[in-house]
Amino acid sequence: MRFQFREDAAGRTVFMKFTRNIRDISQKSGKQVELVMAGEETELDKGVAEGIGDPLVPLVRNAADHGIEAAENRLKAANPLKA
Repeated sequence: MRFQFREDAAGRTVFMKFTRNIRDISQKSGKQVELVMAGEETELDKGVAEGIGDPLVPLVRNAADHGIEAAENRLKAANPLKA
């Protein structure tokens, strides 16, 4: 994953927190979750990246917590285990 920032490469950590959050949620809930991010080649201003990072964290967390069924429910519905 590579993001290009016009100001400072330190802004990359803004998006890395999503990966950590999904990994933690996956381990705690027993759900197999894969986070796919696209658009790494998009240039963002550091201030914009930092400004949208914090508001997106609860959205990503809620999507993984509430939007993905438990493994046994996914199997019953004939869905793949990894969402």
